[in-house]
Amino acid sequence: MKVGDLIMRTRTWPIDDDERYTGTILRLDRYSGRDDQRILPFPDHGQQIVEVLWNTSHTGWIAASRVEVIDESR
Repeated sequence: MKVGDLIMRTRTWPIDDDERYTGTILRLDRYSGRDDQRILPFPDHGQQIVEVLWNTSHTGWIAASRVEVIDESR
């Protein structure tokens, strides 16, 4: 998964009226909760998140585990 890849959401909630289905990755980052602050210097710690430009023209963050790459950028 890298910047520029086209992605699609893989999980939807039972009642999900969200129209964000596909998008392009803008940024990659990691999220660590408040309890994990003492071990933040380790780059592999935390949950990978991606900032996405969605098909609705809005941007937003989502856990990388909730999306799949459908077309890789070059």
